[in-house]
Amino acid sequence: MTAIPTDSLRAEPHPSLWCTALALTLALGGCAAAVPPTTDSPRLRQDECLDEVKVDQLDEALERCDKVVNTFPLEARPLSDRFVIHTLRGEQIRACQDIERAAELLKATSNGKPAKDAEDPQLVIDIGVRQESCRDIPSATAP
Repeated sequence: MTAIPTDSLRAEPHPSLWCTALALTLALGGCAAAVPPTTDSPRLRQDECLDEVKVDQLDEALERCDKVVNTFPLEARPLSDRFVIHTLRGEQIRACQDIERAAELLKATSNGKPAKDAEDPQLVIDIGVRQESCRDIPSATAP
């Protein structure tokens, strides 16, 4: 058996080809799409609670809003929005518990800075008005 030398047939690729391949790899890697959410946990927005609320489908709206509140536990807006759904369902105590928690989150500070939601003047006003509507409900502030 005769060995055929192959080392002399191998040509080294041009150095610029390696640079081009590396640049292309990095460019394509940077453009990769994020992992899509699973159907079990679709991406939710914190302002999604009141999307397409129908009076005859308040149970579904509350379920969606519960998911949003659980996804954004440190945000006041979902709690303020869920207040509306609880109110439409006649659940004043639960509504008031949510709005009290939302107000607490507005006052909370992180590293000496006010909560992000506290920078939204309309949300601050909404929460204040909703809190005021709860003043006459006896056990509204009880957890």
